[in-house]
Amino acid sequence: MKERQTQRNPDLCLAGSGSDQTIQQAKMFNLVAIFVRLGLRPAFAWPFYFVAIGLISYLWRKAGINKETLSLATILILFFSPHLHTHDLALLIIPLTIWPAVIVPIVSILIVLASGANLQQVVVFGVMGLLTYQLVGRLKPYLLFK
Repeated sequence: MKERQTQRNPDLCLAGSGSDQTIQQAKMFNLVAIFVRLGLRPAFAWPFYFVAIGLISYLWRKAGINKETLSLATILILFFSPHLHTHDLALLIIPLTIWPAVIVPIVSILIVLASGANLQQVVVFGVMGLLTYQLVGRLKPYLLFK
C-alpha cells in the first residue's frame, strides 16, 4: 500500500498572505488595510484585535452595556477585525445612532461618492474616527484606569 503524503498548504493559516485575489486586503476598511498599504504583514493586526476585545470587556464591566458603549465596541471591533469589507460597514448603523437621523443618509451618499474617486476608505476612516472621538468624550470617566 502506498503511503499518502501530506503537504502543508501555506494559504491555510490564521493570517494568510492575502494572496488570494478575492480577499483584497488593501481595500478593506480596517487596520489590516493600513498595514498592507504600509507594507507590513496583516498578521500584526491580530494583537490589536485582542487588545480591543479586552478594552471593550473592561468598558462594559465599568460602564455597563448601553448605547454609547455598544457603539464604541462596534467601531473598535470593525476597525481592528482581521477581515472587513464594504457590506460589513452596515454595522456602523449602531454607532451612527448617536448622531441626528439625517446624518445616516448623508454618510451613505458620501461613501458612494467617495468610491468614484477611490476615497472610500478615507471617508469611512473619517466617520469612524469622528464617532470614536465623540464616544470617548462621553465615556471618559469610565475609560480612566483607577
